[in-house]
Amino acid sequence: MATQEGIKYRYEFSDEKSDKFWEIILNGNCYSVSYGRIGNNPQTRTKEFDSKEIALKEANKIRAAKVSKEYVLVESGLSRTDVCND
Repeated sequence: MATQEGIKYRYEFSDEKSDKFWEIILNGNCYSVSYGRIGNNPQTRTKEFDSKEIALKEANKIRAAKVSKEYVLVESGLSRTDVCND
């Protein structure tokens, strides 16, 4: 499996009760989402789509949902990834 560059967005949410993160790496027609409490082992899920366009649309939809829940974008850019590489 070759490592490629994917687009990464990392969001964080902190209040008096929690300190959480949510991260998505988009690579072609799929993405990988990692989430959990900052400092703990994350949970990760990968989802594949029929096209890059559908993957981007779905990724943008769930990113908007995190922003609506007051998660703040703390990092974005290219990231080395093995997500969805054959």
